[in-house]
Amino acid sequence: MLLAVAILVLLGAFVNYVNLTTARALDRAREVGVRKAVGSNQQQIRMQVLVSISVKTIATALLDAVKSLRNE
Repeated sequence: MLLAVAILVLLGAFVNYVNLTTARALDRAREVGVRKAVGSNQQQIRMQVLVSISVKTIATALLDAVKSLRNE
């Protein structure tokens, strides 16, 4: 019984993740379309995506580090 509940929770989390990722991809596609229309080239778009992902990753890592230090 407990295994079935765990599987349902994991399945729900997976569906939620897929839904959020799809929504973000659609927003990103719209943003890239606007940037291309304004005149950005591929390198500028790649750099913008890379910087955006890097900032989010670093911020998340720092927040997790602070949380883990506070729990000690």
